[in-house]
Amino acid sequence: MGLIQKYLVKHWPAFMLLFLGLYSSVFQITGFQFQRFAGDLGDARFIMAIVEYNYQWLIGTYSSYWDSFFMYPDQEVISYSDNLLGSLPIYALFRWLGVDYLYSFQLLIVFAHILNFLFAYLCFYKFTSNSIASACGAFVFAFSLSLASLYNHPQFSFRFAIPLFFLALQSYLHSGRFKHLLLAGLALLLQFYLGVYLGLFLAVCAGFYLFTYSLVNYKNLNPLKIILLDFLKILPFILLFLIPLFYYYVKRSLHAGYYNDYNYYMQTIPRLGSYLKAFEGAFLWAPLNKTEVYSEYSWLHQLFPGILVLLGLTAGIVLSFKKDKSILTIMLCITLIVSFTTYYEGHTLYGYLMKIPGIKAARVVSRIVALLVMFAGWLLCLELDRFSKNKSKLVTLGMILFPFLLFLDNYSVAGRYKTFGLQECRARVDTLEKKLLKAELSGTQRVFAYLFTDSLNPHHKHIDAMLCALKSGKKTVNGYSSSCHRYYGPFWETHNAISLKMWCKQMKMDTDSLLIVN
Repeated sequence: MGLIQKYLVKHWPAFMLLFLGLYSSVFQITGFQFQRFAGDLGDARFIMAIVEYNYQWLIGTYSSYWDSFFMYPDQEVISYSDNLLGSLPIYALFRWLGVDYLYSFQLLIVFAHILNFLFAYLCFYKFTSNSIASACGAFVFAFSLSLASLYNHPQFSFRFAIPLFFLALQSYLHSGRFKHLLLAGLALLLQFYLGVYLGLFLAVCAGFYLFTYSLVNYKNLNPLKIILLDFLKILPFILLFLIPLFYYYVKRSLHAGYYNDYNYYMQTIPRLGSYLKAFEGAFLWAPLNKTEVYSEYSWLHQLFPGILVLLGLTAGIVLSFKKDKSILTIMLCITLIVSFTTYYEGHTLYGYLMKIPGIKAARVVSRIVALLVMFAGWLLCLELDRFSKNKSKLVTLGMILFPFLLFLDNYSVAGRYKTFGLQECRARVDTLEKKLLKAELSGTQRVFAYLFTDSLNPHHKHIDAMLCALKSGKKTVNGYSSSCHRYYGPFWETHNAISLKMWCKQMKMDTDSLLIVN
């Protein structure tokens, strides 16, 4: 048997679950010809615009990165949201190969899911050397049912640095070798550049994990003095590479945006019932979508992870009492994370986490689930590995069947996902581009404002303008993000000549070179 054949036989569960996961989470939504996008014409296309802008900046179309191309002439507008710079090398590769921005974005999301799974599999396999257990854990991390509602927000697809971080951190804690801590620092930096949102959550969860690991394994740890010195050595390195990123976000946080409501944070913090509220498309668990969660944004609370993960948590409690240190560490970590990110009867510990500098940038707290699935997958992997030590035929059969049960447990029907068509997206931008060319009197006008009368979903039109600007190498007054300048709101909402004039006046903008497109 050849080397490749041996590899395929050895790791067949990983290849199988990767294919099943991609089918259920990506190809079921997009189709194998990539004719649809997950999400809607709003947030999903905004992320598409940011990713394409990063590429246009890289090739020199735009010079000042943070000032960007939308909400002109506001400055440093990229700092209103994640910049996703870490995904640029992958996306740029597809663009350099001649793939257009729509298909490149589709391929980027597919590739992100593949990396999420493969790096999680690598991490768990290093811990157990058990291919079935590791593949099941990686499936939970990459394709858990609790992540289904996040497909509407493609920026949360970029999570592949998370398992790399914990692999390196665990290696450091076991070996005490500084190079492993350095690798953990690099993985943390990568996750921040992949998305500030998840970078912040990763840093918080890393703190919880270090605490629980130290608590459980205090007898086997290196002297505290050595550990502290190692962390002090790595801290300046991390800060050095975070300063170029965080300088603009910190600067932005010092100014009040158009949206900044404390109550909004409270509405997004998971309730206990959130973990029993299933995604509405869950094949087996659709009735659990009716679980009552008292929040103005109930769709943010569809965090049910499937019955097998919940059974795994139950088993984790039992194994913790049997002094399985690895499982006890993870169980305590999950308990701490859930305790600090849960809203119960008007009370929450999340207020303490909000004192951490920058954490308010992670506005939707329920998305902590993107980190919780790492620990859930890790826990399930360890439990299956322990279970497989029993070599009976019944256990062997159970291990073979478990990946299929896991897939079924997390399967969602395609029709319940929000999607929009690739051709519709292309047509909207092409139509506006024709209007732009018709209105343009000369080729020197670099900035335009798109005015329209539609009051339904105006952000869709604003994003049309953003994508059109990128396609034509221009800038636009139109824009959309998680927040905006306090004077920009009226134009964002009414998008007519009067609100445009108000915006220009407030920003002391010369309108002579501004191209108006109706």
